[in-house]
Amino acid sequence: MPDPLEEAGEYSHMMAYVDEHSFQSRLHRWRFDLATGECTEERLSDRIVEFGMINPAYAMKRHRYTWSTTTRPGWFLFNGYVRHDSETGEEQVFSLPEGIYASESPVVPHKGASEEDDAYLVTFLIDENTGTSECAILDAGDIAKGPICRLALPHKISSGVHATWVEHAQLDADRSFKRAALAD
Repeated sequence: MPDPLEEAGEYSHMMAYVDEHSFQSRLHRWRFDLATGECTEERLSDRIVEFGMINPAYAMKRHRYTWSTTTRPGWFLFNGYVRHDSETGEEQVFSLPEGIYASESPVVPHKGASEEDDAYLVTFLIDENTGTSECAILDAGDIAKGPICRLALPHKISSGVHATWVEHAQLDADRSFKRAALAD
């Protein structure tokens, strides 16, 4: 059976028909009481967001901030970031210039950080205006000021890539663990 998208010449532009706002993804919090089995849910923001990230040092602990990508209605491209404060409800926003799109952005704590937002937001930016890409670093405590560092990539990457941050010491520990496991 012929593919109607391919016949219409639209196969390569399929993502143009996906609207992030149609998913209605919003920031929620679920709390599980392991003693009683009770679960509570609350919406933290009405803003449409995607790729919510927290400081990994606060995983499985009470945390205050979530960093997410934003989009405009009718698009599946991420045009900025929002830092949500779950204690106050305050949101800090950084919008990218027209034609520049974001990806998932892991949070990387500063060495010796004492505050949850004493960290960096590391992301890939795709510039459709110039056909280039870069790695950009934002101050997680003040994303509104935009990238504090930009590193050109050797070629353009696709928009919306997934990303994670792993410290070199963790990679070494994982490698040692795997070698030990294989030796058994």
